[in-house]
Parts: sequence; C-alpha cells; structure tokens
Amino acid sequence: MPYTPHEEQPTLFADIERLGCSRKTIARLCDHQENVLTRALAGTRDIPWPEFRVIRAVVDDLVQIKQRFPYVPIDWSDVASLRKLIADLHEEQAMPPEPLTAAESERLAKFSAGVDVGDLAINAGMSKSEFLEHVESLLARSARIAAVSKRQVVAAA
Repeated sequence: MPYTPHEEQPTLFADIERLGCSRKTIARLCDHQENVLTRALAGTRDIPWPEFRVIRAVVDDLVQIKQRFPYVPIDWSDVASLRKLIADLHEEQAMPPEPLTAAESERLAKFSAGVDVGDLAINAGMSKSEFLEHVESLLARSARIAAVSKRQVVAAA
C-alpha cells in the first residue's frame, strides 16, 4: 500500500502524544532535525517516506517499551537510556529467549508454592544463594518470554 501522509501521519502524531515524548526526543532518536516533525505537526509539510518510516519504527519501539513497563515512570528526555532500551528490544527480537524446560518450570512452581528453599536447593544440587540466583534468572527469562509472546499477539491483531 502506498504511503499516504494525510492518512498515516495523524496516527503517528496520536501515538507520540499518548507516549508523552517530545518531538525533540523523537527527532534525536531518529537522527532527524526536529523541524521535520514540527512542520509536519503544524500541517505545513508532510514527512517524506524515508523519514516517516524511521520515525514510525522508533515510535512503535517506544510504544512497546511503555507497554512492557506500564507502571514504571520513563524519562522520555533521556535519549541515551531510550536508545539502550530500543537496542535491548531489538536484540531480544533477534534472539528470543529459550523457553523454560519442564524442570525449570517445576522449580519455579515449587518455589512459588512456598516449598522450603533449602530443600529445593539441595534437590537442584545448589547452595541456597545459587538457587535463589537461579530462580531470579528464571523469573527474568520468563518475563522476557511473556513480553515476546505479548508482542507477537499484538502484532498479529
């Protein structure tokens, strides 16, 4: 479908508005001049397709980040941190986390059910602190798996 600025730009602008992210930050993340967005928002100039494509991709990434951390305040002016979050998101998309094995899922279930950590650690052949670190890594991995799955469902919708 060809790019139609009068149809696609309002959706982009609405997404930027919902994020609460400034034009300056978006422009810096896209390595564009802020005036491209300013003139487009003012209705005095359409965003050319190559720039629109880059801006749309960055805004989509920021929307995913906001959805992933709905209760975490995000400093939309910290371009360096936002670039890192976007890079992490892209890395995760390129190399999705491995699903939990049956044994890992069982360990998490028992841990969540309140089984004694000492017993779980012994059964896993680990010290208590090693087991807790293992549980922490499993929880982080399962959160990444859930985030990737959520993005796939949203993308399919």
